[in-house]
Amino acid sequence: MSCTNASKIKDEYILLVRWSAIKDVTVGFRKSPEYQQWLEVLQPFCDPQPDVKHYIDIRVGGREQAEARYLQDDSHTAEKLND
Repeated sequence: MSCTNASKIKDEYILLVRWSAIKDVTVGFRKSPEYQQWLEVLQPFCDPQPDVKHYIDIRVGGREQAEARYLQDDSHTAEKLND
């Protein structure tokens, strides 16, 4: 996990959390009791909601292979990513 501040926008940050698979966050973490605690800690810093985006790490063997793994993992279509 890392947090980066925008160089020209004082109050803008990127919080990068790495997961092995999208389902680890959409199914595992978001369904856990720790998720509500995470939201409570983040809420004072987000107005009104954090902008959540999922990225594919293309360094792991090429973009085509990463996209294929992403498409095989259908958990990203099972629920809205911003829920």
